[in-house]
Amino acid sequence: MDLEFERKLAEHLLGFDSKEIYGGGTKGLKTIVGLFFHSYKPDGEIEWQGQVIGTQEGGYLIVNLFDWFVGMNITCKMIPLSLGEQWAFYKTSEEMRCAYEAKA
Repeated sequence: MDLEFERKLAEHLLGFDSKEIYGGGTKGLKTIVGLFFHSYKPDGEIEWQGQVIGTQEGGYLIVNLFDWFVGMNITCKMIPLSLGEQWAFYKTSEEMRCAYEAKA
């Protein structure tokens, strides 16, 4: 996948210029691939937890979904980009876990 496409996708989903926030170096965030996330049900409850593992042209995210009890990968899905616009993204699994515990 084109790195510039993934950087623009990160800017669209995360709502900021990732190059400005994290710098332009190789250690900076240039893509949403690798980020952890929570998706939400219409009532605001967390529905899924997982990690973005790729993008697919045509507007799709490829994600690993994690089990709620053990936290292990249970399945891989291709999700329309439009669904990801309402997700919360985290840089680490620890941030994701803390956000879940704070909501519980």
